[in-house]
Amino acid sequence: MTDTKRIITKKCIKHLSNLFPYFFDKRVHIIFDACEKFHFYHLEPIVKEILKDPRYKISIIRWPGIKPDDIIPNVNYMSFKKFWHDWFNLFDVLITTEIERCPTWFINDISICMFHGAGPKMSYIKNKEINNYNVLFSVGPTTQKVLENFVDPTVVVEKIGLPITDKLLSNKSALPHTIKLAPSKPTILYAPSWSKYPELISMNNQILDELASLNNYNVIIRPHPLLLQPKNCNGFDWNTKINQIKSKGVQISYSIDHSVYELMPYIDILLGDASSVTYEYLIFDKPIITYMKEGILKSFDAEEFIAPLYAATYQLDSPEQLESVLFSIKNEPEEISKARTELKNATLFNIGSATEVAVKTIEKYAFD
Repeated sequence: MTDTKRIITKKCIKHLSNLFPYFFDKRVHIIFDACEKFHFYHLEPIVKEILKDPRYKISIIRWPGIKPDDIIPNVNYMSFKKFWHDWFNLFDVLITTEIERCPTWFINDISICMFHGAGPKMSYIKNKEINNYNVLFSVGPTTQKVLENFVDPTVVVEKIGLPITDKLLSNKSALPHTIKLAPSKPTILYAPSWSKYPELISMNNQILDELASLNNYNVIIRPHPLLLQPKNCNGFDWNTKINQIKSKGVQISYSIDHSVYELMPYIDILLGDASSVTYEYLIFDKPIITYMKEGILKSFDAEEFIAPLYAATYQLDSPEQLESVLFSIKNEPEEISKARTELKNATLFNIGSATEVAVKTIEKYAFD
């Protein structure tokens, strides 16, 4: 009943705004939502482009731990609670990176779900909650195929891509000041992902020790933010081990300091797993090593990803093999580079122009 009253209230306000436009802000009001800062990175390129257009009013939902440096000028910020229980603000478009963040009172406006990454961990696109949105921004052909077979006919699936990758191709941002690299050494980035099932987390003491022993490489470790929160790792605290290898000269990249995308242009080899980072790094056509627990792709209902991923990457079966795998990369077969290109094209739409496509698509719905 409360939502019904809220819908009626908003309809009345909208009707009044049409009758007396001079007393209301008639710009198209878009609210952007991401539950974490590292999710918002995917929205940021779109926000900054739309801010250039005076026809729009922009609001952003605050994520936990937001800092003054995160605030974008000329944008209204509000809490998720305030948005969820809002009565009097008129929102024309909701764009979120999350699945279950569309209020039931938003039914008469445009709601867009934009996924925060690519690859098998995006299997949550099979969550029935995505049918609560009007529009879904598809990352690439593989995602598109899944969505078209899963979503309701009333939901529109748009071919967008990942806007976050556009600037990786257009310019090389400055290396974050917290990361120091020796120019004479190649750089390897280890980007382990998180799982709510501890037995599926690939990061372990052995792989961290092997990385710490690589004296001929710059080594950067970029743990998923939730890996550093014991409450999300069955009580296990990885910070002790991370601090230990940090004292040995390993560079640690924290999500609160900078995005992983600021590091990517400086990386020569990526060591990853089923993380979206593994797939996003494909745009550089550089070597990728996969190290992950058996069964992780099955847990995401994504076993169809195995063959193309393994064809495009080097597999590390145990940490002790790391140096030998790194040695084999020096004489990379041409077919691996070809497989990377094929996987990249199967993973991403509009490489290099996804932001432009997203903005034009938003405009289409905002002014129809």
